[in-house]
Amino acid sequence: MLVRLSCQARVKAPCLVASPPRQSSWTPHSRCGVALAAGFAGAVGARISKPRPRPPRQPRQPGQPRRLRPRRVAAMAAADSDSVSLRSLVSQCVELAQRAGVLIRGISDKASTEEGREALRLHDKGSGTGNFDPQTVADRQAQRCIVENLRALYGTSLRVVGEEGDLGLEDADGDPIELREPSPSLLADVWADAEDVVLPLSELCIWVDPLDGTKEFTQGRYEFVSTLIGISQLGQPVAGVIAEPYNADPQGALGRVLWGCCVDPGIAVHLFGDPSWKRPPRPPGRCLTLVSLSRTAGEVSDALERLTEPGTSEPWPPQADTGPLVTGTMQVGGAGHKVARVVDGAADLWLFPRPGTSRWDTCAAEAMLEACGGALRDRSGARICYDPDTSMGNSEGVLAGADPDIVASAARVCATLDVAKDGAGGPLLRPWLEQALKLPQNTVRAFCVDEDCVRGPHASVLRLKLCYSTEGMGPEALILKRATPRDAKHAALYARECIFFETCGPLLREQGVHIPQVFYQEASGEGSEAGSLMLMEDLIDKSFHKEPVFETEELACALAGLAQLHGCSFENQELLKAVAAIPPEPQVSGPSTPSGPSTPSTKAGELWNKFLASVPGVRESDSLAVVQDFGTRLAALGTQALPKETGCVVHGDFRSENIFLDSAQDAIFIDFKHAAVGRPASDVACLVLSSAILEDLTQAKLLELLDAYWETFSETLARSKRAPGPTVEQFRREFKLSCINYALLTPPRSVHMDEVPRHLLMAQYLESLLHEIHDTGDVSGSSDAMPGFHAVVD
Repeated sequence: MLVRLSCQARVKAPCLVASPPRQSSWTPHSRCGVALAAGFAGAVGARISKPRPRPPRQPRQPGQPRRLRPRRVAAMAAADSDSVSLRSLVSQCVELAQRAGVLIRGISDKASTEEGREALRLHDKGSGTGNFDPQTVADRQAQRCIVENLRALYGTSLRVVGEEGDLGLEDADGDPIELREPSPSLLADVWADAEDVVLPLSELCIWVDPLDGTKEFTQGRYEFVSTLIGISQLGQPVAGVIAEPYNADPQGALGRVLWGCCVDPGIAVHLFGDPSWKRPPRPPGRCLTLVSLSRTAGEVSDALERLTEPGTSEPWPPQADTGPLVTGTMQVGGAGHKVARVVDGAADLWLFPRPGTSRWDTCAAEAMLEACGGALRDRSGARICYDPDTSMGNSEGVLAGADPDIVASAARVCATLDVAKDGAGGPLLRPWLEQALKLPQNTVRAFCVDEDCVRGPHASVLRLKLCYSTEGMGPEALILKRATPRDAKHAALYARECIFFETCGPLLREQGVHIPQVFYQEASGEGSEAGSLMLMEDLIDKSFHKEPVFETEELACALAGLAQLHGCSFENQELLKAVAAIPPEPQVSGPSTPSGPSTPSTKAGELWNKFLASVPGVRESDSLAVVQDFGTRLAALGTQALPKETGCVVHGDFRSENIFLDSAQDAIFIDFKHAAVGRPASDVACLVLSSAILEDLTQAKLLELLDAYWETFSETLARSKRAPGPTVEQFRREFKLSCINYALLTPPRSVHMDEVPRHLLMAQYLESLLHEIHDTGDVSGSSDAMPGFHAVVD
């Protein structure tokens, strides 16, 4: 029996209106567990509601098997009410997508012949946001057709997420929704019983975009309209349906449907109504790329410019005759239409490396692309997780292709578009690189951006690899540092760094200090709008990503390089004048991070007191002699005098993230925005307290490191034949006072739990220095008076 529900009747009370009987009646699917009338009446008012929230699951990593739990239908006598045959579910989705297409065409016919645009009942979902996001009665009717029929079949056991949200009784408009059981065996001609699987309903989610391309629909550009139904299990897509209501099916009628399943590779992608259809192979070398009709500015246009350069079509290094990845572009509308063209072989890549799509746009697409051997990823090459309890938007964009290698090549470029820019903010291209490196045109044959990219709050760093038309024309690797400071203070700091590399860098390299040569640098803007860009020599033959602390051997190598920097600049008037000419660091209130000593801050002492009071058991610990006024005493005694005269170039922020060790264990320094003229011990104290594994620094080990630094410093100074530097005892004393000064300049604010032991070890070490000052009025540089670090808490 065919059952119709009157919209008016549903608003007042559930009421069934029977249509003329059909030859074959049907009873509700066994999974409904309710009588016909009760099942339909319950489905009418059903909303797309969320069941009890489940914890989010991590997406599958590349190479891992799918986390599916299929049970072969042949092995089961009958499906229980908590499971569903995947073939039946996909068959039902295919039929519901077709029926949604009939509704959509009917509404567009009315809009064109009877009531005009009023028949669309247009509503702007983006009202008040400045982003026009239309919704029509066709969107609402199509979603209700799909969702209410699924609810009639499966009740609330099956999770459904629709683009148009929860459409309840208040959204009932248009013609009544026809509820009837879709055929569970619609696809039996291409999907054998032996290939079917049964999946738990609780693990599934249906993603519905009832009318993809609504904007094009309102403009009468119907060829870009589609209906998308995706099925995911445990956050991963397993099957999808793309119905195009205005494109012809194999029999010539309107309503073309593509569907696919990636659980079993044998099922693949099919054109409904044509069992013999096969996706045609991609022509060799072709990469026809589809882009949006309206959203092509920004990341999309930048990606296209970069992907049309030679050498982007394959992994590095490219062959001599390697061309660009993208060989042609076409602007089309609708996410579903773009994927359908990639799936049916008319195009090769959908490029959209920016926000603007949602999970219901891509779930069906990803399942179908995987079924035909392709891939859908975000702009960094990562998978999208279809967990309905997380964000619905694809904030990292979409790259989709029927060839995974094409998608991977596009991701290599798109992943770093935000950093790989030229001085004017445009995409980084070969002509600009040649100009920046002062090379003739067409010298750079190709370049690539390494995946090793580090993004910071104010600056980002990446590595470039280059190949030339003739070998030896230029550097094979460069480091690009792009600073986009968020405030005037950091803008001034990056401006200082540019000046340092320009004026002091050549002088230090002449002395054998390992700092990169800068080939190009540019500062732009003023105040908080300022920024900078540097192309520098790549002396780092390792990944930018490394451990935040140094082992003792690494610490010794870093200190040896630091001793060379300090020794070659000590009393070197040319270098000291060059550094002194750099504008001073901007003054800020409260503790900061300048180099050398500064006036202790009462606020810093209060922060230390607050930190120690927040650590359970510290007050009662016998191994930590800390009293309530530790921070107060630290701030008061921090005025203990360091020599006021200053004698060398100090880095000013000498911690592990600014130090790299090459394959020969030589230290390479970066990030000189805090560089100044100061005392050598300030850099040593910064390195030890910020980057050493403190619990390993016994008294003997700390003395060994400090004395080795001083010996290298003295040897470097002796070779320069300048005035002698401090004695080892003077240096040890300055190190102790610099540790107090460092603690005042970098007090604990928001301390992560992993950092609590480090700060407790620092507090213990500082407490011993405060006791020494209290007892003797000063700190001693003798080896016997040098405390070490040891464990404080478990």
